[in-house]
Amino acid sequence: MASSTIISTNILIIIASLACIALGQSTNLSATFLSTKLPTTLSGATPYYDGTSDTIYLLAGQAAGVVTGEILAFSIQNSSIGIAGDMRQSGSAGSVAADEEGHIFHFGTLASAWGPTTIIQKFNPVQVSTEVVGNLPHGSRQSTAVRLNSTTILVIGGEGNKQGIVAFDTRNLTARYSIFCTVEICLK
Repeated sequence: MASSTIISTNILIIIASLACIALGQSTNLSATFLSTKLPTTLSGATPYYDGTSDTIYLLAGQAAGVVTGEILAFSIQNSSIGIAGDMRQSGSAGSVAADEEGHIFHFGTLASAWGPTTIIQKFNPVQVSTEVVGNLPHGSRQSTAVRLNSTTILVIGGEGNKQGIVAFDTRNLTARYSIFCTVEICLK
């Protein structure tokens, strides 16, 4: 019970920190405990915040030790949390980045005890829909994803690709792999 309380507390501290940044209180940033509680204990969830909206999303994770596909939405203004949708495949410890239209792409996760998955999922927060849009060439559990430009997200590292980078095209929904990828190579 103590470890699940610590996990929930850590996630809420992260949410509170992101909320402070979102509200323009980035100077003298300090963690604040909120009275808001997650619906269940949660670890391995992948947070996403666009820097402008009222919502911080937590995608997938492990709830009470079971891999889940729930997408939670935390409202900064109301300090409330609720279910915003579901992933097509459950997962934990993936990475996320969004395209310029606000679609959140979730890259690979630990799907089960069998290991990481290569699935790429796209969550549309406006339509509250999720779809599988492709696969990575390798598992990317514990990778980092960052939007490089208007059409490219880089998925960096991860358990299945510790030194490589994948360039994911958000328009064509294709992934290109390079073991050592420079920005110039990834954009070709």
